[in-house]
Amino acid sequence: MTSRAFIFCSLLALCLSTAIQLRAQAHPGSDATSASQASVEVFGGFSLAGGGLTGTSYGFNGGADFRLVPRVFLVADINQFHVPSPSSSNTESETVYLAGPRYLVPVHSSSRTSLFGQFLIGGDTFHNGGQAYTYEFNNATSLALSADGGVDYALSRHLGARFQGGYLLTKLKYSTYGGPVNPSSASDNQGRFAVDIVYRF
Repeated sequence: MTSRAFIFCSLLALCLSTAIQLRAQAHPGSDATSASQASVEVFGGFSLAGGGLTGTSYGFNGGADFRLVPRVFLVADINQFHVPSPSSSNTESETVYLAGPRYLVPVHSSSRTSLFGQFLIGGDTFHNGGQAYTYEFNNATSLALSADGGVDYALSRHLGARFQGGYLLTKLKYSTYGGPVNPSSASDNQGRFAVDIVYRF
């Protein structure tokens, strides 16, 4: 894991610990049943990215949400993808770490179902474990942006399910030898999809 990703994870853990303590002090007897009522959430599940320069990638994602004001959350999200390679001798992976605001709207006041939209910014770290094909990307870190939307559904007081999809933009460097002609970087436009289990505090 790169130093940037380590710092991102450390800040996420610190924010989560602080938010849980504040939640316990401010709402000792609360009974949240929907995403809009939760103050802190942690989530994890399966993720898929496709349509970009690296092809269809699959993996897992996880993170946490912290409510700032009613309906507005701060989101920290990490995705780890396995990137398919035309050569079995290459081992490629991609780590995308993002943070930003999420706006959430319940379908109606007593509903367990909520709709949300979010805009996140962060980084993308690509690792190529081999050089069997010269058109593969080099190891690189780039800016990453995502715009997503989806549905939250409360399964119980603390558990929920989340379905989301959207757009992921990164800028990854091409190989410095062989491969496509000369560009130093390329916009990698991908669809991003995830199915998560959510735990709410």
